[in-house]
Amino acid sequence: MEFSLVETENVASFENDNVAVDIEIIPIEQESKKFRKNLKKGAKEIAKDFGLKKIKDGGKLLKVDNGYYVKGLDFDEGTKYPVIIIAALNYDKGIAYEISIDCYNLNETESNRIINSIKLVK
Repeated sequence: MEFSLVETENVASFENDNVAVDIEIIPIEQESKKFRKNLKKGAKEIAKDFGLKKIKDGGKLLKVDNGYYVKGLDFDEGTKYPVIIIAALNYDKGIAYEISIDCYNLNETESNRIINSIKLVK
C-alpha cells in the first residue's frame, strides 16, 4: 500500500485513495487528565471532538500495553466511512499518541489488520 506523507512538528499524516492516517505526538504532561487516566475515555473524547457518529468501543491494542481504540462514522458529502481513533501512552518516552485512521475504501478485515499492526518503537 502506497502513502503520501505530510509531516509537521508533532503530526505525521499518511494518505492514499483507501485510507488516511494522522498521528499526533503530544508530551504526556500536556495531555488531558481524562486521557491520561482512562485511554478508553480519551479515545471517545477525541472521536466526539472529530464529530464522529455511532462511536463504539474497539478495545485494547494487541501490541501496545497502554493503547485503546474506538470506531465511529464520519460523513463527507453524503458518503459515510469508518474512522478509528487510537489513544496511546508511551511512559518510557513521555509521549501520548492521538491517532486517527479514516478508512475510505477499506473493509472491516483490512481496518482490523491496521489496528492490530500498531506498535510503539522502543
